[in-house]
Amino acid sequence: MHRVGTTGALGVTIRSKLALGLFANLLILLAPLAFALHSLEELHIATRALRDHAFGASLHGRLARAIADELRQSEGRLLFVHDTAALNHVNGLLVQLDEMNDSLRGYNLEHRRWNIDTQIENLRRIAPVEMAHAAASPAVADSISTRQYLPAERAIESALREAETVLGARTTSLVNSATELVDNTTEIAGIGLAIAASVALLVSIALWRTV
Repeated sequence: MHRVGTTGALGVTIRSKLALGLFANLLILLAPLAFALHSLEELHIATRALRDHAFGASLHGRLARAIADELRQSEGRLLFVHDTAALNHVNGLLVQLDEMNDSLRGYNLEHRRWNIDTQIENLRRIAPVEMAHAAASPAVADSISTRQYLPAERAIESALREAETVLGARTTSLVNSATELVDNTTEIAGIGLAIAASVALLVSIALWRTV
């Protein structure tokens, strides 16, 4: 009866050691996996920032510059055609530009947005005055164009270029961060897996020797 009890106790001890050893190995091997998953989550956040923030804002900025470009070219119609359609076209472009400028909210570009808003309002005021003088007083219209309309339009283009430069720098920084994160994750996960496998092997050997 004493032998049976000893054998049973020994069996329980061996089973306990095996279970403990397997659990320890599992924890060791899961550590690199947990790190890799955490890094993948960070990479997902970085790529989402690229998609939602940098790329989206850059696209809006390029579209706004295209509208500003057309706005400059459309000014000739105010001087030489000077009809209601020409003024309506300019006002329509200003509305589009205003909407594009509003879409840049939340990108920490408030100073540039304020400059653009100011110049849009100036052009809304200047355009009808310039067109009104185009037929009766061409010299006055030319003066308004040179001293008011074109400077306001150039100020808009300058603010948009500055915004694009800022957004481009942010995009580059996000891309570099994402690339660095991938490289670091690959390297550290590989090293961690090698260490975990080595420690798991040592635990298995120690467990085998005690059994």
